[in-house]
Amino acid sequence: MAMNDHQRWTRINRELRIELPTGRYAFAWRNFIITLYEQIEHWMDQRRREIRHTTWDFCVIHSQSRRDREAAAAFKRLLESTLGITGRTFKDIALGENTLEAASEMVTGSTKVFIIVSKYLDLPDFPKFVFQSALMAQLHRSDWRKKLVPVYLPGNMDNPPLLLAGLQGFTLGNDIHTVELVRSF
Repeated sequence: MAMNDHQRWTRINRELRIELPTGRYAFAWRNFIITLYEQIEHWMDQRRREIRHTTWDFCVIHSQSRRDREAAAAFKRLLESTLGITGRTFKDIALGENTLEAASEMVTGSTKVFIIVSKYLDLPDFPKFVFQSALMAQLHRSDWRKKLVPVYLPGNMDNPPLLLAGLQGFTLGNDIHTVELVRSF
């Protein structure tokens, strides 16, 4: 549903808080600001798409267990299709001799890092190594603690690793409730 000029101006002015000149040119000023703001929004969106190869809205850390891989992929699809944001999981990074470096870039290049809480994070496999190496040292920094969000799978009572235990998380569901929780993060 398209917004009318008044609704567009209300949305824009909520952020800008501009007091327009009054008089006979007030309408023209308002339209000018609306047009300029929407052009800047469009440019920023285009620019954001150009740099997606190094910057993501979120990433999902998970173990190699089938259950966790499927949950991570479903969670990623849910967020991308409902919120229009872009994320990464381990299957999206290049494995090989630079695996840890690629995973570290995925984590540091993401605004939010969702971690599928699973007993499998404690097993000696690739994701545990990456999880320990790429994240654990960062958990002591307050800016990183705000970036990390534990995600619990429904019906599972797996405990989070000790350093994640104090972080606010949520239970994954394929519904609007999950989307609203992510939006609030």
